[in-house]
Amino acid sequence: MNQLDIRFTGAVLDLTIELEGREVGLYFDGVSEWSRTIEEFEIKGELDLLMLCKGMNGTSWELEIVIDTEHTKTYRGEINKGYSLLSDEIDLSPKG
Repeated sequence: MNQLDIRFTGAVLDLTIELEGREVGLYFDGVSEWSRTIEEFEIKGELDLLMLCKGMNGTSWELEIVIDTEHTKTYRGEINKGYSLLSDEIDLSPKG
C-alpha cells in the first residue's frame, strides 16, 4: 500500500481526479486549493492519473502528487476552451 498526498491549486469551477480508474474526492479550502492525504492506496505498477478541470479560459492551475514522500510529480497548465484535461502514468521505479 502507498501513501498519497494530492494538492490542486487553481480557481476552477469543477474538478475531477481519477487514480487507478477510481474517482478521488479532494477537500476544498473555499478559495482555490483542493487537497487530500490518502494513507493506504494500492498502486499496481505505474499510477494511472486522469484530471479534468473546468473554468474560465486563461485560468492557470497546478497539480502535485507525492507518493510515499519519495516520488513527487507536478503538473501545470491553463484552461482553454472551458476545460483542461490531463492523462498520465506516473512511473514509480527507482531512478538509476
